Amino acid sequence: LVLGRVAMAKYILAEFTFTADILNVIDEARAINPNELSVLQLLAADAEEREDFEAAIEYWRLIIQSNPNSEQAQILRRSIAIAQQRLAGDGQDVAAGPTIEIDLSLAEGLELLDGNLRVFVAVRNAAQEGLPPLAAIDITVADLPANIQLDNSYAVGPFNISSADTVFVSASISFSGSATPSSGDYRSQSDNFSHNGQRAVISLEIVDRVP
Repeated sequence: LVLGRVAMAKYILAEFTFTADILNVIDEARAINPNELSVLQLLAADAEEREDFEAAIEYWRLIIQSNPNSEQAQILRRSIAIAQQRLAGDGQDVAAGPTIEIDLSLAEGLELLDGNLRVFVAVRNAAQEGLPPLAAIDITVADLPANIQLDNSYAVGPFNISSADTVFVSASISFSGSATPSSGDYRSQSDNFSHNGQRAVISLEIVDRVP
């Protein structure tokens, strides 16, 4: 953390350019913690300034993984989408791995639930139980119905969607605010499917009460 702040201060004093000294501090910081947030933010900002969008996207995705459900993560996902459009406009390959598009809705009557209740949506590895989600996001009941798109930038653990060939989607309404379903919550999940490294579209309705 301290080295990251030192690098940031030196970068500002150097009029927003990287010097050999700053790069040495960054290397030292990342040797201790490759995902030091202030360093990633500095590297991403510099890459964006230089219009090196491929590098910026890489750093933005690492920042997102540190807190996937934060407001900053949502902003960075929009930045990634814009950068990918720029790259595509330049004729560059912008493949970002598979995307799972989820049309999520509520069963009849559930729209009467408290709109502030949290809804957890996750893509999970169908071949291995007990692992963290491959990608996840949380919204609220008031946001539904919604079209949600999850890709590798929504990873919340050591594995992302690309790491599994067969996956399924789960969605739950939590009365406790926890991502782990408990008795009385509502939860549904899709059948297992293969994304084949491409875009997959799933329709899912939250209907089942957890016993």
